This record gives sequence, structure tokens and C-alpha cells, in this order.
Amino acid sequence: MRFWKWTILCLLLLLFSTVASAKIVFISKRGKHVDFDGFFHFEGVYEIYTMEDDGSNLTLITASPEAGHPRWSADGNQIVYPGHSTIHLMNADGTNIRHITHPIRNNMFDFYPTFSPDGEKVVFARSEKIDGEWNNNGYVLHLKSGKLEKISDHDIISPDWSPDGKQIVFLIHDVPFIGTGGNVYIMDSDGDNMRRLVPEAPQDELFITRHNPRWSPKGKQILYTQEEFTQQKKGPNGIINTPKAYQYYICDLNGKTFKQLNIPIHWDPGSIDWTDNGKSVVFSARQVKLNEPELPPDEVPSSNIYKYHIATEKITTLLERPVSDIAVDWVSNSPYVVSPVGKLTLQWGHLKQTD
Repeated sequence: MRFWKWTILCLLLLLFSTVASAKIVFISKRGKHVDFDGFFHFEGVYEIYTMEDDGSNLTLITASPEAGHPRWSADGNQIVYPGHSTIHLMNADGTNIRHITHPIRNNMFDFYPTFSPDGEKVVFARSEKIDGEWNNNGYVLHLKSGKLEKISDHDIISPDWSPDGKQIVFLIHDVPFIGTGGNVYIMDSDGDNMRRLVPEAPQDELFITRHNPRWSPKGKQILYTQEEFTQQKKGPNGIINTPKAYQYYICDLNGKTFKQLNIPIHWDPGSIDWTDNGKSVVFSARQVKLNEPELPPDEVPSSNIYKYHIATEKITTLLERPVSDIAVDWVSNSPYVVSPVGKLTLQWGHLKQTD
């Protein structure tokens, strides 16, 4: 009798191990493309995909246009993302999509949503044009009650909740140039006790801005990327950036201990997240030429998805294709298999052949 109990238990564990695998969600522009002058020009819009964290089982889960920056719930059952100025929530297989925020004016839109660890709240940035100036304020939405709570008047972007739910790391767009980066700050989840985490970078001829702050799974470190560039004015209103270097950092919560990842400095990161429960990071990046002016938007090289093992410094390519793959987010022990009925499931090798 005991033998059969152990046999059944082993079978259940084997079954669970095949279902509860880690997943990556990201957005990609995989429409038609035309190749001329050595560059790929894309038609279509960004849509949301999932895949295993080894790059297999690529799956389209949305058909809604202009989705952005998707994030998992901690249990892997739901995905939150911005689109058309509002925040959307859906099941992990792309079903039951619904709006959860409702901007009340045309000059207002919501973006960068992130679940709280318990899945009951979403923090996001709301951009609003007031007296001709755009301001990004921090809000928390309580999903059950629908209560909307303003937690910050600062110009915040890219908030990310700590694993214990007590703090939020984010960027403040206080660097004097046009862009989506800023400096890294931490505050309590109610908006109190805000402090700068990463020392302010000097802004002289060389500009430095940070992006993509992410809590480690154990809540003891922050992962972020850094961009260094110079600027040139072109015409009365135009500005051209010239990239000098891109770096990837891990910072302890004391704001003094830093580790730079050994990723090439000409790899321009689109997004980054922890994976393998903190042993690796997954990121999207495009390889650019340093010390040369940035290319126009329709001529930039594609972003691919990579995995970096922290201890060995090994870089593995997960997805490589002439398409922009960005906004990656990882979840472990996801309790579902991504092959929903009616969705498009493609193996990566087959996709490249049919392209």
C-alpha cells in the first residue's frame, strides 16, 4: 500500500513539474516587414507574447493593438499591461481582457502598471498635462474595491513593488534632457519615506540616465540599466543623442554596493528582469554603434531577448530575429500551460521558416 502511495506521489510531482514551469511575457512587433538599405521596416503593432524561459513555446496571447510593458501577477494567473491610455487586466492565456483604469480626460493616460505581491493592487504612473506641462504621478488601484489612491506627486516612471509589498522602487524623471529615464528612488508602498537609492550622476557634457529598476526575488537588491550619451542640437527644436555606453547594474539597498554585469556596452537595453530566482537576468537589447548619432526610429536595429547567468557571466540568446522584442517580465512556477484553444502557438524554428 505504501509503495502505491509513493508511486502516485511521484507521478503527481512529475506531472506538476511539467506544468509549473517558468514563463516570460513580452511585447513584440511581428507584423509584415520590408527589407531595404539593410534595414527592416515594420508594419503592424506591438502585441503580447509568452514563452518558456528557454525561449521555446512562443505564444501570441493578444490581438489588441499597441499593447505595452506587460507584467505578471506573482501567481502567474494574470497579466496587467497598458494600452490606449488605460490599464488592462487579462488572464494568463489572453482571455477576459478588461479595463481597470479610466482616465477622465483626453490629456491623461496610464502606463507602467505592476502588481503588488499579493495580487490585490496595481501601482502605475498616470501622465497628465497641466498648464502645458506633462507630469507623471504615482497611483495605486485596489482591484477588489476599485479604490484609486494617489501615492506620489513626483514625476515617477517604472514603479516596481518589493517582494514583501512594503516598498516600491521607481524612477524620477529629474534629469535635464528628453528621454524616459531618470534616477533610482525607493519609497514606502503608501508613498512615504522617499529616498534616492543610486547616487545622482553628474550631468555635464556627458549625460547619464537610469532605466528599468527591478527588485530581486529576495528583496535585497535592485537591478537596473544605465545609459551614457551626449547631445547635439539639430535645428531650432531637434535634439540628437550620441550613445557612449550602456551598463547593467545590481545595487544593494544601502545604495553603496554595486556590481556591473559583464554585458557588452554597445547593447542598448529595452528592458530587464530577474530570472532563475535571482541567479540570472533576462533582458531585451539591440546592438548599436557607439559614438555615432542615433538612427531614425524606422532604421534602428531590432531588439532580441537574452539571458545572462550572473555567476558564470554566460549570455544565452533566447530569441533572435529581425523584430523588436521588448518589455520582458519573468515569473516562476506558473500554474498553467500556455497553449489555449484558439490562440496561436508557434515553435521558434518553425516561425523563422514560415517567415
